[in-house]
Amino acid sequence: MPYCPRCGREQRCGCPNCHICGVELTEQPVPPAAAQRRSGPKQARLREADGERAERGDVTHQTGGPSPPRPGAGETALPALFLVFGCGILLVTLIEAVNNAFGFPGLGGAATAADAVKRVGYYLGNLLYISSVRGMIGFALLGAGLLLENGRLFADRAFSRVARRVTGFAMGAVAALCFVASLLLLLPVGTGTLVLTNLLPPLGAAVPILLVMGAAFSGGAWMMLSSAGVRPARKA
Repeated sequence: MPYCPRCGREQRCGCPNCHICGVELTEQPVPPAAAQRRSGPKQARLREADGERAERGDVTHQTGGPSPPRPGAGETALPALFLVFGCGILLVTLIEAVNNAFGFPGLGGAATAADAVKRVGYYLGNLLYISSVRGMIGFALLGAGLLLENGRLFADRAFSRVARRVTGFAMGAVAALCFVASLLLLLPVGTGTLVLTNLLPPLGAAVPILLVMGAAFSGGAWMMLSSAGVRPARKA
């Protein structure tokens, strides 16, 4: 194990120079008294205190140079700003979606199971279509806030990973709903009344929009889950 010939401390960082004094390390330990005589009692005490802080992780540089600059107030506030606005947009979108769900026109009972399936496709497609832009913006801001966090926003790194996983799974769920709605709308079953078809624009526009939403949310879910350490299982 290398030792510093000036301060006499054992170096476990694997670096060629002492991260306190900056001098080249040697293989032979230096007696503490000799190291203290070389550098002076006061400097030895200061270096010993620096070494203790380095072992705790308070000092990260190894060459004795200046410490890296700490993030400023703007860099710290930016992820929090994204999180606040992202959560706000998603909450407003959810409230409006619930309100629209209760405000669907009453069409009575479905005559057949095929008619019920078609009705579900239009209802689900309507909820996703009217909240498409706000939903993507909200999840984008939320994801950016989680990916840009610099350690001050989330002191607990495990909680940060959990938040990313929850966001990723939520994006994946919305993507699945988009694909399901597109499939139900395209199924050649059931009949749609005029009131039902007016919930959405023509299918030639509604279905591509839902598919684009599904693809966007799928990509976002993959990025969030990958950053949280979730990897798909590999085949043997």
